[in-house]
Formats: sequence, structure tokens, C-alpha cells
Amino acid sequence: MNKLDKLTILWNNSINGEIEAFASLHTALYPDLLNYTVEMTRNQDLADHLLQDLFVEFWQNRIQIGSIGDIRDRFYRSASSMIDDFIKSEKNELKLVQVAGLNFGF
Repeated sequence: MNKLDKLTILWNNSINGEIEAFASLHTALYPDLLNYTVEMTRNQDLADHLLQDLFVEFWQNRIQIGSIGDIRDRFYRSASSMIDDFIKSEKNELKLVQVAGLNFGF
């Protein structure tokens, strides 16, 4: 059985509420996802925070998400999207601060 098949089994078991399977999925995906996210954000703490949020979101929405063809790809695309959303949010917040005349030298 290849790694993709193992990840699919872990995800499918997670859908059924098996927290141990989800913990194993987290263990299998997290290190490489963290490296990817740190590369994108240049911030270890932020990357860790975003990934924890991502895994919580997947767990909370696992039934609605349902079956996933390529688990690894889905998590990477979701992490990328989460990073993009964070960056957009930060830029909008900075613009609001600047418009309000509260430029703190960011």
C-alpha cells in the first residue's frame, strides 16, 4: 500500500469520527506542510498557527468535505488558500490603519 492510499484510509476513517486516524493524518502531513507554510509566510509561529487552524477546520467540517481523491494535494491547496486569505486580511487591516492616520511604521 502506498502513502496516498494510507492517507486516504486515514481520511476516510476520520470522516467516521476516528480521532486516532485524524491524529495519524496530522502526524503524516504536518511536517511537510509546516515547511511549505514557513516558506510561504517566512514566519514559523504564524505558519504553525495557520496550520493548526487548518487541521481544526478539516476536523470540524470532515463530514461536509466527504471523500477526497488526493488528500495531500487538498491539504496543500487549502494551506495555500489560507495563507492567501491571511495576507489579504493583513493588507486590508494595514490599509485601514493608514487611512485612519494611525501609521505605526509597519
